[in-house]
This record gives sequence, C-alpha cells and structure tokens, in this order.
Amino acid sequence: MRIQVLLVAEWQIDKAGFRFILGSSNKTEVIGEASNDLGMVDAAIRCDPDVVVICIRKDEFVDADIIRSIKHELPTTKIVIVSADPSFDQILSYLTIGVDAYWLKNIPQDLLVPALQSLCLDMPRLTPALAAFVFRLAESQFPCVASLSSNGWRALRRRRKQNLQTNVPYGLASSFR
Repeated sequence: MRIQVLLVAEWQIDKAGFRFILGSSNKTEVIGEASNDLGMVDAAIRCDPDVVVICIRKDEFVDADIIRSIKHELPTTKIVIVSADPSFDQILSYLTIGVDAYWLKNIPQDLLVPALQSLCLDMPRLTPALAAFVFRLAESQFPCVASLSSNGWRALRRRRKQNLQTNVPYGLASSFR
C-alpha cells in the first residue's frame, strides 16, 4: 500500500521538491496540493490523505484551528510540519495542537520516505538529534535536572542513549547536534 500525501506549501519550489522526492518512490503518492490555510482543509477533506505535509517558511505559523479542523474531520490522517526553523517553542506549540511530527527542511532526501512510513505505523518520532536538543534545553531550564547526583546523571544518560539507539526511527534531520 502506498502512502497517500497531500502537499501544502505557499512556494512552488517547496511543492516541486517534495513532489519530486515523494513521486520517485513506489511507497508514496502525492494525491493533492494546496497553497493556503483555507485550501488546506478543503483539500484534505476532498483527498482523504494518509499524511498532510505542510511546508512553512521561517516566521510562518499554521493556525491551530486549521490543524484541529483536519484532525476532527480526518482523525487518522497524520500531519507533518516541515520548516527551516528549529525553534523549541514552535516545535512544542505545533505538537501540543495536534501535529504528529515536525521535521526540518534539511532532512536527507533518502530519509523522507522512511520517516513517512514510521509516522504512518505510529512509531516513535523523536530522533536522537531532537532528543539531545530537548535534553540540553531541560538541563539549562530546569535546575532539578542538572542537580541529579553524578551516578544518577550517568545512569539517566546511559538509559537515554540506549533508548535512542534502539527505539527511535527516522524523523527530524540532525540539525540539533
């Protein structure tokens, strides 16, 4: 079964790039395109895709009501935001309103289809690079994380490293290193 994708982007170059990459795989199929927020909901309902891939530019934001509308109308459809902005606040805000994954535009071309497959199989979508970024942020923002005893800290890091190496498939590009 091919993964059916709806592409949403304001810029033709974003659409063309994703259409080319996804069209060159026998595992994915682009079944529709949209250019703006209002068109996105109508296109999603009309196409009933497995995944909606939304390309945004820095400082753009997709309205939370748009995301909720798609999720309400198509509860099994996955939503992916693809952006060049690795802002923790932006990532967190999207994930809390119902977006299923947030990927950076520098995701390697050969990882895009496996990332979509893992998304459709409901596999974990936190990559080692993103996990490390969140962990470093937690260290700096929350003193309780940094105040672990040295043995507890080492055990926590070891456990995190083991989990990242064995349980986390592809997803975000590794720009948080």
